[in-house]
Amino acid sequence: MMRRSWLLLGALALAGASGVAGEEEKMKLGADGKALFLVSKPGATSEALAAALRDLGLESSILGDLKTAQVPATIVRTDAAGASACKAHGLTVRADKWTKKLSSLKFSPLAPWGLDRIDQPTHSLDGLYVSPHGGAGATLIVVDAGVDASHAAFAGRQIFGLDFTGDSQGDHLDDCDGHGTHVAATAAGRDFGVAPLANIISLKVCSCDDGCSELAFAYSLMFTLTIPYDKKVMLLPLGGPDGFMGSAADFAEDLRVLGEGGIYAELFELLAESNVTTIAAAGNDNADACFFGPGAAPMTINVGATGRNDRLAPFTNWGPCVDIFAPGVEVLSAKAGRVDGNKVNGKEKRSGTSMAAAHVAGVALQIAAAYDTSDPLVIRAQILALAARGTLDEDRERNELQGLVPGRFPVTRVGGPPHLLQALTDPLPPLATSAPKPSATPNISVTGAHNLTLAVLGDEDAYDDLWVRVYRVDTDLTHEIALEQNGGFSETELFVATAMVPAGNYTFVAYDYGENGYEPRAIAFHALYVDGTPVHQAGGQFQGFSDVVSFTIEDAAAPVCCPVGCIERGERRRLDDAWHSRRSLLFGSFARTCPPGCVPTA
Repeated sequence: MMRRSWLLLGALALAGASGVAGEEEKMKLGADGKALFLVSKPGATSEALAAALRDLGLESSILGDLKTAQVPATIVRTDAAGASACKAHGLTVRADKWTKKLSSLKFSPLAPWGLDRIDQPTHSLDGLYVSPHGGAGATLIVVDAGVDASHAAFAGRQIFGLDFTGDSQGDHLDDCDGHGTHVAATAAGRDFGVAPLANIISLKVCSCDDGCSELAFAYSLMFTLTIPYDKKVMLLPLGGPDGFMGSAADFAEDLRVLGEGGIYAELFELLAESNVTTIAAAGNDNADACFFGPGAAPMTINVGATGRNDRLAPFTNWGPCVDIFAPGVEVLSAKAGRVDGNKVNGKEKRSGTSMAAAHVAGVALQIAAAYDTSDPLVIRAQILALAARGTLDEDRERNELQGLVPGRFPVTRVGGPPHLLQALTDPLPPLATSAPKPSATPNISVTGAHNLTLAVLGDEDAYDDLWVRVYRVDTDLTHEIALEQNGGFSETELFVATAMVPAGNYTFVAYDYGENGYEPRAIAFHALYVDGTPVHQAGGQFQGFSDVVSFTIEDAAAPVCCPVGCIERGERRRLDDAWHSRRSLLFGSFARTCPPGCVPTA
């Protein structure tokens, strides 16, 4: 069954073992001996769940209700005994899941270039950053590991914040690793920031030692709804397959407990309806961003990273779920920390899509303040309207690094992918009049005359780990799915999916979530056929990989049906004859639907 892209967010924080006494290590108890738990009661109402918690004396421990339409659920902060009591009372109790932080690379301090890049349409940098709009009156909400409010970059502003982790090593303004301070200053810091006059709120969901709490992340979204400010821009520089994605098994469990769609789609929708603009890092895994949360949610502005040469960063995630690219390589910003008790107002360079997202958040703050608007759709539309087109080199560096053949590329956009431009002059450019609401990734609703067939033979690891998709990518804000399968590939049974599709541009992606590749002895492979003719095939790799190929389907007077065994050798790798022969037999073992009017050749 094909799913829409926002369902990927259902695999966020809520997968985990039940929290009961004796599992303190798994629960990562805070300094107060308590932890976050997701408590639900399938088949009951929200009122019944609240009554059960009240009967257990846990009413004061409730942080907030998750407004899911399927199953009532509540985030509770309690100890192991409280979790055990909930389970004994017939409630479903799920311990918090912690994930590592979204990593960034550090470099020695040099002059900043990111601000310089976004105030001019070309990459011939002039060494200046000029903007008459500093974001005064707008508010940046940083969901990260805290912000070092004592840094000179934030002088003159009072930074409010909360710690949702129970971290014993510091409060909400003690940024242990500097990540939160770096992105906050890039978006809104003096000397480093796009919008240095904006207010800043720090919501700490990442601990000094234990990584990031996914239930704390969920609660931070809920808490943002209660912040009594206008023009709120929320920066989400965290996520990825090791955290807010989850395995296929975790995803299935979330659907079982929380119902189709889970809670995150509703939370992001609610944030948008409450005039909160959300900016997310696309991820640093050099893979299809649609497989990663939280940026894959349609109502977020998902940001990939570029370098000063206007090439995609080697690490950046890509694909149709990336809304815009921005500077994210060796970005200079504020460095948190003290030495011998004395404040060091330092600076450092880091790389990552977090840094790119911070630039976009700064432009969002500028737009919100300059145009006096809190509408996320208007802000999104203006960012895209101001963006540069045709400036990014999508192919060259990736081809060099990965050895991809000509014709393969990770992003397909009319006019090229959007590249962030501040472009806020005085007087202001007209506000974008078209502000469409981005929809979840739809299936292709209009069938066409061309047969598209995907064949996959997995191995014991590919059953849960391998995700495959075929997109039709023709426009900026839509990315239709023609075929999709997320896990479930047996090592003994050939998986085959077929769709009749129209002519157009398509991209095929295979993402090995477990990064363990195919075992050659399992004769594992994946292959793609258009009108019976193979257009791509790969397999037999020991190493983990992410595979991508783009192709165009054109209308022809008489499409040709390929005969049984008509299999060309792969362009990436010449496979051994036995493997090649076996695959030919496999291809001949399933029925193929030829398009109307095709010319059979066997």
